[in-house]
Amino acid sequence: MTQQEARFWGLRTINNIRQAIGLPEGEAAQNPEDEAMPNFLAANEMGKIYYRTALAEKALDNKSEARKLLKVARIYLPADQNVQKEIAACALRLG
Repeated sequence: MTQQEARFWGLRTINNIRQAIGLPEGEAAQNPEDEAMPNFLAANEMGKIYYRTALAEKALDNKSEARKLLKVARIYLPADQNVQKEIAACALRLG
């Protein structure tokens, strides 16, 4: 699967979830906590969708979008070291 395909299918799923929780089409929540549903039965799988979509965004040089998706992935997968590593790798560098 190409990065573009991974991004497409990931965002398609994420946008369906966003619409289901009442967010306008194509828009993320202002706060990741408002978007994530950690008690959702498939929370682990949702975290992986956000994480993998973030990786595709990062590979396509969309680091801002990758950071937003990773923040939600972190809520779903708080102990996942890969998510933590990618958050650090996509962090804004000051200086």
